[in-house]
Amino acid sequence: ALSCIGSIAMLLANFDKAPVWFVVAIYLCLALLLTFAVLGYVLPTIIAKKGEHPDAAPIAVLNFLTGWTIVGWIVALVWALRKPRPQ
Repeated sequence: ALSCIGSIAMLLANFDKAPVWFVVAIYLCLALLLTFAVLGYVLPTIIAKKGEHPDAAPIAVLNFLTGWTIVGWIVALVWALRKPRPQ
């Protein structure tokens, strides 16, 4: 990730001199970072759905509405990982 950020900074500084392969590599790197960021953001929802958690829908709502506040994401993740009590 750090090498990707460094490469982006280099590209911005010398954009007119950058070879095409380097620009393509930067775009691929950005796409990879974006993919991992999105997967990380929705991780609590994925865990709840795959684990067939009975509260999967409320977990997804909490994740999407408050996941951007790190606290909301952690609460959604903990909730998704908790096993429901048998009734």
